[in-house]
Amino acid sequence: MRSLVRAVSRQGLRLTPQRICLLEVLAGGGDLTAEEIVARLRKTQPHISLATVYRNLNTFVALGIISKYYSPDGVAHYRASARHEHLFICLGCGDAQHLAACPLQAGLLDEELSGRGLQVVDHRFEIRGYCRRCQKEGAK
Repeated sequence: MRSLVRAVSRQGLRLTPQRICLLEVLAGGGDLTAEEIVARLRKTQPHISLATVYRNLNTFVALGIISKYYSPDGVAHYRASARHEHLFICLGCGDAQHLAACPLQAGLLDEELSGRGLQVVDHRFEIRGYCRRCQKEGAK
């Protein structure tokens, strides 16, 4: 939670009570939809609107404070993230698994990018496919 608060402060954003509550929900861990976040927030902030939550989530994503990905059904999921993340997203069940490896850090794209004169400042990496369980269910 402290790292999220510091990240917001470093960006010059005011720490309103609603933002602090939003950061607390995100710091609780997990991948949450905006609707799930609102449901949790309304326990302490009964009048918070979905629009306010979306506006703050989009601001936090743009500033790199949290990460966002889309499940196969097109629903956005948010997660507190102090670093960039890489995901495997199952097209069957929608499960998102966070990967430890980064193709840029592994040097897999260095030659390609530097050869084109490109400088990377941020990236997102998602692999989509089927998890072991969905593969077994599909084979039946």
